[in-house]
Amino acid sequence: MSTSSDPNNPPSSSTIDNTGDDNKIPENALPAELPNTTSGKKYFEQLFEKMSDDYLNRTIELAKKNEYMITLRIPSGEFMPDPTDPNKQIKLFKDEVPQARPFTRKKVSVQDYKKIEILRAQFNRERDPEKVIDKLITLYQYMAYYFLGMKLDEFDCADWDEIKPVLDACNFRTVYSLPNSVQG
Repeated sequence: MSTSSDPNNPPSSSTIDNTGDDNKIPENALPAELPNTTSGKKYFEQLFEKMSDDYLNRTIELAKKNEYMITLRIPSGEFMPDPTDPNKQIKLFKDEVPQARPFTRKKVSVQDYKKIEILRAQFNRERDPEKVIDKLITLYQYMAYYFLGMKLDEFDCADWDEIKPVLDACNFRTVYSLPNSVQG
């Protein structure tokens, strides 16, 4: 174990497996378990690669489905000031358990898909940080409408962690025309 104070050669952590494979990602890595070594960058690259692979696998599985259960939060009818912009209001939701409802994947016309891809290109070209999220949300709003028939007020109440992977899967299925996807 090194005791040098050289920042380019930090001391090894006693929790790192020094068998030569200290960059291997533990199966259930938590932020508190991240290695404190110069190999941390490599570790994060592997972690993000694994997360990307997991998301792709999830997307492929979701793409095979025709129906999705999506959680919609229930608006309370009340608003509060937006902490980032005092001229805007944020919709509040009831604390009770949100409702999950089924949405069925719809066939997308060439015209509708063209609109989605135009919005995606606009999002990809946007460089203004304040406009990037607006372009992203607009893209997903249109995807929700065209792929699932979801109304704007439903989209605004949807759980982002659920709706984004579903819409990515619907788009993936459209782009790649999966031969083993469920036909409806």
